[in-house]
Amino acid sequence: MFLALCEVISSAEAIFVGTYALFLFSYDASTWVFYYFPRFAIPLLPFLLLVFRDRLPRDRRILWGVALANIAASVGPKVTAALQNFA
Repeated sequence: MFLALCEVISSAEAIFVGTYALFLFSYDASTWVFYYFPRFAIPLLPFLLLVFRDRLPRDRRILWGVALANIAASVGPKVTAALQNFA
């Protein structure tokens, strides 16, 4: 993965991603791993999308469907809780 990343982005960005991922996956803290890991993995997402862009679907309808499903999954619980407060 690291070599494929070096072909897509500059060497400074590849060094950042490599060291950040190494630190993130090797840090030994069992109490926060399940709660905060997605939050700390977000900076890796653009680089992972660049590496795997040839494997992503080209059809925009699929991408829009995935995006809308993610929005609904993240906003849905908050909206229902807010609506219960007004009722």
